[in-house]
Amino acid sequence: MDTQEKENTQKENTQKENTPKKQTSEKTDIKKTDTEKQTDNPHDKGYKRIFSIKKHFLHFIKKYIALEWMMALEEEDLELIDKEFITDQFDTYESDLVYKVYTKKGIIYLFFLLELQSYNYFTMPFRLLIYMTAIWLDHFKNCDKNERSKKDYRLPAIMPIVLHNSERNWTASCRFSQMINNAELFGRYVVDFEYALVSVITLTESKIISSNTLIDNIFLADKKRTRQEWTDGIA
Repeated sequence: MDTQEKENTQKENTQKENTPKKQTSEKTDIKKTDTEKQTDNPHDKGYKRIFSIKKHFLHFIKKYIALEWMMALEEEDLELIDKEFITDQFDTYESDLVYKVYTKKGIIYLFFLLELQSYNYFTMPFRLLIYMTAIWLDHFKNCDKNERSKKDYRLPAIMPIVLHNSERNWTASCRFSQMINNAELFGRYVVDFEYALVSVITLTESKIISSNTLIDNIFLADKKRTRQEWTDGIA
């Protein structure tokens, strides 16, 4: 092998060594595919699509949450925020919606999370706190600096709502303080909040059929389906 051939061979070997390994790319692709499989649930997506429609979401909160201030809301008071506050820890859960609500007393955010799994998510309060903090951070960053430096500046209220639809009861705590070790020692000096929980399995049929909307019919169908599956399972 002459000198020129040796130089060419060495050059080719150097290029091979500097070429990024394909394995890294494949791992990234695999991770993405796994995530897509975990979030690509037609049932979850169907629910999310329905609650993305203002009139259906408005009916849901008025009937199944039923706080006094909600009763006066109209569709034009709601704005669906086109953002998903998903962190690295919870990147496989995308069944969430954020509504910005305009009231006479100011802006309120409703964070709506669909939990359609068969198991309880016992760290739900912590998960919600992360999402709520993300919403506050986003809101704060987009506020005028002069406004947020004023003495009377206030962050908007965020109400977390969890819709649970499964054949099993929801037994996880709704209070954040119950996740804090020795919280009782600190009284009011510990962070605390409670999320609103609507568990379809606990709704009575008389409550559901008291109105006849798409949401009500879906709840009724899912409730009957769940009951039939349970009956079939023990038959």
